[in-house]
Amino acid sequence: MRPRIVASPLRVAVFVLLFTIGTITGSRAAATEKVLFSFGSFPGDDGQNPEGGLVFDKAGNLYGTTAAGGDKGSFGTVYELSPSDGGWTETVLYSFCTGCANGSSPIGSLAIDAEGNLYGTTYAGGSGCGGGGGCGTVFELSPGAEGWTETVLYTFSGSDGAYPVAGLVFDKAGNLYGTTPYGGTSKNCTFGSTTGCGVVFELIKNPNGDWTETVLYSFKHGKDGDTPSARLTLDGTGQLYGTTAGNASNDPGTVFKLVQTKTGNWAETVLYRFAGAPDGNSPEADVVLDSAGSIYGTTRYGGTGNCSAYGYSGCGTVFKLQLSGTTWSESVLHSFTVGKNGEDPATGLVFNAKGDLYGTTVEDEDNCGTVFQLTPTSGGKWNLESLHQFECSLSDGGSPLGDLILDKEGNIYGTTQEGGAYT
Repeated sequence: MRPRIVASPLRVAVFVLLFTIGTITGSRAAATEKVLFSFGSFPGDDGQNPEGGLVFDKAGNLYGTTAAGGDKGSFGTVYELSPSDGGWTETVLYSFCTGCANGSSPIGSLAIDAEGNLYGTTYAGGSGCGGGGGCGTVFELSPGAEGWTETVLYTFSGSDGAYPVAGLVFDKAGNLYGTTPYGGTSKNCTFGSTTGCGVVFELIKNPNGDWTETVLYSFKHGKDGDTPSARLTLDGTGQLYGTTAGNASNDPGTVFKLVQTKTGNWAETVLYRFAGAPDGNSPEADVVLDSAGSIYGTTRYGGTGNCSAYGYSGCGTVFKLQLSGTTWSESVLHSFTVGKNGEDPATGLVFNAKGDLYGTTVEDEDNCGTVFQLTPTSGGKWNLESLHQFECSLSDGGSPLGDLILDKEGNIYGTTQEGGAYT
């Protein structure tokens, strides 16, 4: 597979930025992009290569991660972006270092609790998987009078998961859930010196403040899928939904559900297994549910578009899964083609209050990517419009890889791993 992590967490992107897009409600969507901050000012201590999305706190500040940059050897940061005098000010809250016990190279988005503590994962670091660079951690950043303090909540060792690239989600009790694309108990997959096809894990906070990790499911590279590289989605009853991206063009991925049984164990059910061509291939992003329980997501490849890369055909899709009786059926809402509307969607979707969907593509006709809007029309069809085409320029961005978020006014916020003011 060509996963999100193909953009190696240890490489340094030269141009990166944050953007916001203001949309105008009307018969035809209109949008204006504004760059909030450009990363990469020499020597890159402010961070470089943000591959994850953003999260708001209650005061309207934004938080995110960069996979590179920082003042400890260019292995990533956690940053805050605060509105100030009509602009935005960036503050690096924590810098990671290579091979450190505290982790290195955070890729996924952050989660935030009611007290404003931040939670995330690092792709590498820790002491697991034979030492060396380590195979990742789960960390917490807590604000205090003298700044922010990082605490490692868990270090992965291989059989319990390895190399997490996605963010975390909370349940109502404050437990954390996440995925790793590698590691686990299966011997059917190998990544470097680590075996395993990926896991879904839970972290529970103990009364003494420590956290205990439990592997809820270890993928087997069979009909159950493999290589889960996206954040999980929780419904109102505590059921978990996710995707497996697969690891080759002939291993097109799945959408799955995990449900806790009466015995306390978790059972995995594959809701849909992609066929790899018209219906989509390689769902690398998280899914979103509507009020009726239908599931929406993207596949990075597949569809009917005339694209071919890394052994994959198709330019990607937006799909919907709908339950009828006991069977889930898939419909393709949009199949991307080469052009201004974009191709290669690698991120999840977000609803606005009206039921429109927003997402991004990594590439377009100029190989810089887009922000798009999907609007439902009559007959169950959806109309796609490109809100913004990135230019990969010093004044713009390119190749958005993180999920979008919306504020109360409907403005869209996101990150790009290329473009920006600094070369």
